[in-house]
Amino acid sequence: MELFFNEKIKELKKGVNIGYCRICGNYRKLTVNHVPPKACGNNNRIEIIYDNKKLISQNGLNCKTICEECNNILLGSNYDKELIRLYKEIKSFNKSGIIVGKIQKNIDVKKLVRCLLGHLLSICVYEKNNTIQELLKNKIKNNLLFNTYRDFVLGKTDILKNYSCYYWYYPYDNIVITPYFLKADVITGPKILELFGTIIKLFPIALYIIDESNSTAEIDCKKIDFNQNCLTFDIKEKIKYDFPELPSKNESLSDFMCKWQNIIRTEPVLFRTQWRTGLTPAPNPLSASSISQKRSESPDTVS
Repeated sequence: MELFFNEKIKELKKGVNIGYCRICGNYRKLTVNHVPPKACGNNNRIEIIYDNKKLISQNGLNCKTICEECNNILLGSNYDKELIRLYKEIKSFNKSGIIVGKIQKNIDVKKLVRCLLGHLLSICVYEKNNTIQELLKNKIKNNLLFNTYRDFVLGKTDILKNYSCYYWYYPYDNIVITPYFLKADVITGPKILELFGTIIKLFPIALYIIDESNSTAEIDCKKIDFNQNCLTFDIKEKIKYDFPELPSKNESLSDFMCKWQNIIRTEPVLFRTQWRTGLTPAPNPLSASSISQKRSESPDTVS
């Protein structure tokens, strides 16, 4: 398993020189994309971890899976700027020591969400029986969820139809990328309550994109209004770092089809990432709570 994991990570970083871009789908020269962008701290040594086994990378977490136009123009010169600006402004604000409750940031929310989804598309390259090089050399297979995200990132659609984007302030080192995430409350009500969607969490924002057509539960977080270019962050309210991944005793989870799970950043610049097929319980399980309840306890120190 360790050899398999190491090879997959190396394949992802090596990519191919010419292949099918994971964003636009065109057959072109592929370039190295950093996930998240270098300016968000991803520019130095990382530890890639699976089952307590480590693989070291000296130049950040990256993957050679998207073309130069998508990498440098669509993301780098356009969408990435919104995430980088938000990252720097919140980081600077935290360093100032100013005590405040809520802060409002003017930001192009469509560009921000497109940035996050673009990087998700670039790194989610996996099939059990194929190498990453084989996948990059063949046309992208139809996938309803990824097709929806891809059309939005490319500007072919102006909204994420049937999807809602919820967000909250995320002050932690953990970076979580979970493209397929299903959470279900199987006990507390007369019927199973389910939330199906995608989770992307990195300082300073956590994003939960919920498939409204297949979900039967609600989440108690702010919803992004794509008609208003501003986000409000409650700095004092710290939702627990492993929400919503960690289940209560009433809940069950599935990240089927998901291979990337956690990228953990610690100071000054150190990344850890896990590649796994199932969720691993957090060190301190939570007490019972409903599927829509927020976790507000502070986390233990992340090692």
